Amino acid sequence: MSKFAEIGYLVYDKLGLGSDDERFTIDHILYLCGVWRAALIKQYYRDAKRELSSSNYQTICVNLAYNGDCLSGSEMKSVEKIPNFIGIGTDNINIVPMGDRFNNNRWTMVSEDRFNFVGDNKWLRKIIYFTRATDGKLYVKSASPDFKYLQKVKIEGIFEDPAEAAKLACDKDCNPCGDVMEQHFPLEDILVPNLIDIVYSRLANDLYRPEDKKNDADSLSL
Repeated sequence: MSKFAEIGYLVYDKLGLGSDDERFTIDHILYLCGVWRAALIKQYYRDAKRELSSSNYQTICVNLAYNGDCLSGSEMKSVEKIPNFIGIGTDNINIVPMGDRFNNNRWTMVSEDRFNFVGDNKWLRKIIYFTRATDGKLYVKSASPDFKYLQKVKIEGIFEDPAEAAKLACDKDCNPCGDVMEQHFPLEDILVPNLIDIVYSRLANDLYRPEDKKNDADSLSL
């Protein structure tokens, strides 16, 4: 897998930009890489029989705190906002509560609408429910009192904006992964050349478009 820095500079070098050229920054190039990465993944996996590669996933960690605003009975919500998921099904999202207390619990991700109607059944008290609300925060609900002791959760998924997700990236023990540029860009190798070509083509069109030197005022009739 390529790192963020490698992906960005591959496009940068292909455009023939110099170190002092400010027409396109690496941040802008990586933003476009994120946008077209999402499009490529959706296109490549239109066939439901094709198994999603783990190379497309990122793992992030978020902190939980008491939810004073209470969404549908939830008493816990994330401190950080969760980046948007790519939209190819919640089955591809895995949430792992951190802490030995929760080893015997089950957990599931549900839609915000369904979140209103779960978490009150005492016979399902071992289940912890999560939802990503419209405010971008992760909310938590359960009939088990143990869920109130949750302090941190790990989320594995395919996010629309890989750079934003990388800011929250963590290892298996929820330790931060550090510098975004040194992290692996979440795209399987077979799609990387396509991504480079697409982003290069879009930027090259702007870079090498002939300058219109005609003064618009010349076309005005009095």
